[in-house]
Amino acid sequence: MCTIWGYLLKGSLSQHLQGTCPPLLSAGCELMATIGSVIFETLEQPLSMFILSVMLGLSKHDVAGVQASAIRTLGIYVQFPVLQDDVAFILDTLHAVCMHVRTKDVQVRLQAAWSLGNLCDIVKCREEVLTPPMFAQLVDACLVCSKDQDSVRVNGIRGLGHLLSSLSEKHLGISGPKIKPCLDTLSKTILSGSSKVRWNACHAAANALKSPLLMSRFSVEAVISALTKSLYGSKNFKVRISATSALCGVSKHPFTFEVWEGLVKAIKASEDISDFSEFKHKSNLRKKLLELFNHLLKESSSKKSEQIKALLKSENKLFIGFLSNVKAFEDGLEEQWLDLLATLTECYDILYEDLMKVVTVTEPSLQ
Repeated sequence: MCTIWGYLLKGSLSQHLQGTCPPLLSAGCELMATIGSVIFETLEQPLSMFILSVMLGLSKHDVAGVQASAIRTLGIYVQFPVLQDDVAFILDTLHAVCMHVRTKDVQVRLQAAWSLGNLCDIVKCREEVLTPPMFAQLVDACLVCSKDQDSVRVNGIRGLGHLLSSLSEKHLGISGPKIKPCLDTLSKTILSGSSKVRWNACHAAANALKSPLLMSRFSVEAVISALTKSLYGSKNFKVRISATSALCGVSKHPFTFEVWEGLVKAIKASEDISDFSEFKHKSNLRKKLLELFNHLLKESSSKKSEQIKALLKSENKLFIGFLSNVKAFEDGLEEQWLDLLATLTECYDILYEDLMKVVTVTEPSLQ
């Protein structure tokens, strides 16, 4: 296969890639996008350098269709392991992508946003590459994309989640004032747009809320509030599951009573299916809500909140019914039941007696 690509690149394909016919240039870019990382690594260096220089050059072409195809190809190439440590290529791709997030052509913006999301995913764990100026430039580009139409917006939000998860002290000098707009954008997007956009926003929030620096230095309550409202406010169960997962990942953070109230509403709403296509996700949602219930108990147990005890007392039948249904219909949760039983034992004593009776594992091997 490598021989075939070498033959093509040394022959007519290289001529077409350097030609003047826009349809052929676009087709050439689309063909180069299929080369794959394994084959790319085995190419002779002059050929691999030729491909990169041509794609970067075509990303600046006058015709929008050529730009879009070249930028998409670059967005694929940044995922190649052999190129992820090539700082010069990463920077060149960054400039090529950021140059087009404000262009008039929606297809170019769409491909630029998609490549931007990939770029943020790649550089988030590479401190030597993610310099403060690069971080600031990526944040600005993601914020622009996140205010675009949904097909572009989804990748801008994806990029923001990756960037916020990698936030470090060195980034705050330039990008410190940008963090609040990022969090505001996340919280607004979680509650608006298409289901795909909202799902990605919840996933981005989950990534962002894993950052110790972000959690300790900035207010994330608006994001957590938006996730809480999505637990029961979204008609799409995949969005609810994504929001629940995001909240389950928040640790060492004082949850407000709003989250507990959101859990109660979410449990009630989980039985209300207006679209039958959502039924297939009901099982996953139940399991995630069970996980969130246990997580909230753990995070709240040391505070012994009277509000929480009052809520659990007033909604005792709801929680008993929920736990009974999960236990009756969902398999493979033995470890979660044991974990929840341990949590209940450590919490509020007699208030949880009825819940503990439901949770207690009856299999002899697990007693």
